[in-house]
Amino acid sequence: MSDGEPELEDLFRLAKQLEADGGRSLEELRRRDHEVLGKAVDGSDSERLLLWLNAVAPTEASPLAVGGAALAARAVAALMGFSAMAGFLFANGRGLVNVFALLIFFVALQFFLSLISAVVLVRSLRGHVPTRLPMHPARWLARRRVPDARYLREVKPVLHLILLRYGQEWGALFTAAATIAFVAVPAVNEFGFIWGSTFDLGVDFVSTITNALALPWSAWLPAATLEPNVLADSRFHPAVTDLNSLEIEGMRGWWPFLFLCLLTYGFVPRHLLILGSRYAYRRQLRRSFVGFPGAALVLARLAAPLVSTQGDVDEDALDPGDLQAGSRRETQIPEDPDGLMIDWGATLSDLDPDVFDVLQPIASHNRISLGSASLSDDRERVADLAAQEFRRLALIVKSWEPPMADLADLLEPLARIAHCTVYLLPLGTDEVPKQRVDDWQAFARALPFPAVDVYTLPSREAP
Repeated sequence: MSDGEPELEDLFRLAKQLEADGGRSLEELRRRDHEVLGKAVDGSDSERLLLWLNAVAPTEASPLAVGGAALAARAVAALMGFSAMAGFLFANGRGLVNVFALLIFFVALQFFLSLISAVVLVRSLRGHVPTRLPMHPARWLARRRVPDARYLREVKPVLHLILLRYGQEWGALFTAAATIAFVAVPAVNEFGFIWGSTFDLGVDFVSTITNALALPWSAWLPAATLEPNVLADSRFHPAVTDLNSLEIEGMRGWWPFLFLCLLTYGFVPRHLLILGSRYAYRRQLRRSFVGFPGAALVLARLAAPLVSTQGDVDEDALDPGDLQAGSRRETQIPEDPDGLMIDWGATLSDLDPDVFDVLQPIASHNRISLGSASLSDDRERVADLAAQEFRRLALIVKSWEPPMADLADLLEPLARIAHCTVYLLPLGTDEVPKQRVDDWQAFARALPFPAVDVYTLPSREAP
């Protein structure tokens, strides 16, 4: 259980608690939440929400620890780095290492991967959902951090940043271990460094490339730069079979330069990306925590005073309009201009959506009813909607009816909406059977939205 900053476990705990609150009356929720008002009045929204969660949610052992798996993955990354470098050095015949091959595989490739990761990190900080490879090995580790596979969609931006962070940690460990091997293996075996190519590359061209690579340290560590005579002495052709000791000693002059290349272009960018991905992860986690469907309603209930009529208040003397206005002032829920509500199959035909606090923020002009007319008419109405203007969709359905394929097809044009919440309306005062909830959750996971969740509305006849 966290105190200040939310953790991934708290996000799942919040989802579980909000789902449990879906079947409770608004009056009950208001009374309960105001019992923790004194604890949650100060601080940021995420801090207040976390304090509320710690007060109302039962404390339980977290199933999300990765401990041993993460440690094993890090050990594997380090072992692979050391083995790759050691194998590369020993694989070169006669103890002569091709510097071009070493720079390509252990420097240029690592730097290129770091550049890709940096682009992904910048895009994520700007609000874009990062992409990831379908076979990214960190997906296996991320799956161990969620108690339910459906959460993989509902917290996708956070999990993508976890993949990015793990990827940078493994890349840094790989490069660090390879650098260690680059120190340890030549310490016990003699190696020389050579260069050569089927292309006509002169000493001047190679000198220009190496000088450019050495720019970060050439001013304060000239010993790790390459002199022209070292370049000339290490140029090699396979037909050469006789090398004297002076030539071999000159070839070893590459080692300081290559060592600094491994650190500067391999390890340092990875380390900086680890710091950046941790910052982005914390930032995205706070945004996802506060922006989780239903969290804004909790914060609104905590911020609003609890109004109750007791003592000698003469309700008969009050205007009915004042009573209604007073009850609405109990919780001032801010309007959600980015929200869209779809009432499927006239689920709310005899109800005012405002009786449900989760639907109150949605403006009346952003509420439409579908499923009662022909499918072609419904498709035209959906096509007329500017999906890019909305970020949240509230889909109201009858819990006692099974999901329909027509509904999924109808929602396809709205796939650009970031988050869809399916609200199940109970039948009378009955609770929604678990089988029906499972059916709708399976239906929701197949919808085209980046994030989807399912909640049960309070009973229509409940007090």
